[in-house]
Amino acid sequence: GRLPKWGRIVELGCHTGILTRYYALMRPDAEFVGIERSEAAVKIAQKKAQEQKITNLRFINADLQDVSTIPDIQADVIITGRVIGEMMNMVIRQRLSWKDYQFPILDPSLDKEAWSVVQNCMKMLSPSGQFIITERATSFDRFRRLWLGFQSAGFCPYPSSVTQIGWKDVSGYH
Repeated sequence: GRLPKWGRIVELGCHTGILTRYYALMRPDAEFVGIERSEAAVKIAQKKAQEQKITNLRFINADLQDVSTIPDIQADVIITGRVIGEMMNMVIRQRLSWKDYQFPILDPSLDKEAWSVVQNCMKMLSPSGQFIITERATSFDRFRRLWLGFQSAGFCPYPSSVTQIGWKDVSGYH
């Protein structure tokens, strides 16, 4: 419901483009760009979009951690589902033992890879653009780290800009 009816909308970490294709079909007057670091997934996404004859969509192979691969795009909206949170998790899994596996408050040494992606994404976002994030924030500490990280990257989220929903709201199951 929050996606605009027109403009350029970029999905980060689109993998094989299942959601990107869905969005493109639901918003035929908008232009969609799916960005994925897996070249194999991008090829599958392109093939599926061609098979479905979706013309308002393209896919780009890029590593969002490598600024040299970031496409020169002025996005009206950037959407991502769990990309940032998974990057935060990945580093924590590598550095902390299972008994210490809790989400500490903002820690630049743990989160620098995730925030470099957010800062690189700022290069793609138009001045009036918006970032729509769907993340599984299962604890207050994880949510706080996510919130502070976006603020440190230059975004100014407001409490009213956050809509919290439960898994039951999404799936109909608990």
